[in-house]
Amino acid sequence: MRRTKAGGGAVPEVTVREQSLPGIGTLFELRVHTGDWVSVVFHRSRRRDVGVRQRDDDETVASVTLTEAEALALAAVLAGVLVDVESDGDSEPVRG
Repeated sequence: MRRTKAGGGAVPEVTVREQSLPGIGTLFELRVHTGDWVSVVFHRSRRRDVGVRQRDDDETVASVTLTEAEALALAAVLAGVLVDVESDGDSEPVRG
């Protein structure tokens, strides 16, 4: 298992664990500030499975399978690339 750090500077560092899953792909896990875990299995087929488990439990409490396009859209939302500055329900997202 490999551990890498993401963030730094003004963004707090987060440890991301990476583990090869032979014949399947790669598992990435990160522990969030609440102690819960978010995991992503990046399959060789390019499918992504995203799961969440609570800090004191080994079982996934929620999961979703994403296509490549869905994963990219979610990444953009989480990164703040798509921002709705008006929030009036009729406005278009601003890319920035």
